[in-house]
Amino acid sequence: MEKVEALNKLLANHAIHYQRLRNFHWNIKGPLFYTLHQTFEDMYTQAALNVDSIAERVLALGERPFSTYREFLKNSDFDETPDHLKAKKMVEAIIEDLNALISQENKYHEVAEGDEATLNLLDDLIDMQEQDRWMLKAFLDE
Repeated sequence: MEKVEALNKLLANHAIHYQRLRNFHWNIKGPLFYTLHQTFEDMYTQAALNVDSIAERVLALGERPFSTYREFLKNSDFDETPDHLKAKKMVEAIIEDLNALISQENKYHEVAEGDEATLNLLDDLIDMQEQDRWMLKAFLDE
């Protein structure tokens, strides 16, 4: 897999992850509403910045990033998530996303070898996502 192809695949996954966070933010209900409503908003705000960073890296490499939901859905490993999940299932779904994103970003280190800017981007994403994953897992620990 070439570097731009890998980045566009990552971009598609991040875009669907972003929309999933917004879906959960809009549709959270129950006793965990106040906590998770704000948490999901914080996470989708950061996810939007991540999407932008990945797309801009593709542009910096002289290529065109995916930019439509059709392209995102066609190229993402993630499916759309229903909006009727219970709060804890939403958190579990986000943890699954983060696991998949971290795994993908680690795998793409090989493709980006020698490109310090792309490697730095991948490392920054991994750092943020590992922290989010840790906090969400702590939230679920009863």
